[in-house]
Amino acid sequence: MCISVFAVLRKGGSVLVGVNKRGGRWASEWLPSITKSTGKDLDKEWATWRLPSAYIFEGEHPDDALVRVIRGQLGVSKFAYSSPRVSSYAEPSEWYPGNRHWDLAFAYDVTTSQTPRKH
Repeated sequence: MCISVFAVLRKGGSVLVGVNKRGGRWASEWLPSITKSTGKDLDKEWATWRLPSAYIFEGEHPDDALVRVIRGQLGVSKFAYSSPRVSSYAEPSEWYPGNRHWDLAFAYDVTTSQTPRKH
């Protein structure tokens, strides 16, 4: 099961997305499951476009995880966010055939007057 937060920042008709930089905090803090991938699967994971996001640590509140994402990934210190939209869905597990993998997602609308930095 994966429990994650997603920041949805809009400007005009666009939504902020980006491609992860290899290694660094992505592999250790924001997307540690990427270390389970190898070869072409790993290359595909690093090339995937994503919203600013992260897994929620055990015991971490989703709001705190969102703050960690906004400050750490975007370098933004002044921002506001909505209550989250919560979604849950399941699909066949690639790691454990015959089982289902569940995702629980907390998606927040985020507003800021600051320009997010590239990470």
